[in-house]
Amino acid sequence: TLSINGNIYDVKLEDEYDQQIKKMGLLAVTTQKLNEVKAPMPGLIVDVLVEVGQEVIEGTPLLVLSAMKMENVILAQGEGVIKSVEVKKDDAVEKGQLIIEME
Repeated sequence: TLSINGNIYDVKLEDEYDQQIKKMGLLAVTTQKLNEVKAPMPGLIVDVLVEVGQEVIEGTPLLVLSAMKMENVILAQGEGVIKSVEVKKDDAVEKGQLIIEME
């Protein structure tokens, strides 16, 4: 903060690296909106942990998918509201199949 002739000025000094980071947007805090959740691998739905209308944030467990004798908990990769659940318990799914739609 500088005071010149009774006027106050706030000044921020940046070097070339600070300017490059700012230009690249690495300091921006963003949240990702999620529209679709697709099966990452073929398998069997063991449990659905969400319901239509539920709000979810990144990291919320959505469902359990059994593949190659292992149970995989599928987590939300962003935030949103569950619009539809396209599968139910004991459904078989293929890789890339839409399983949950978000809005």
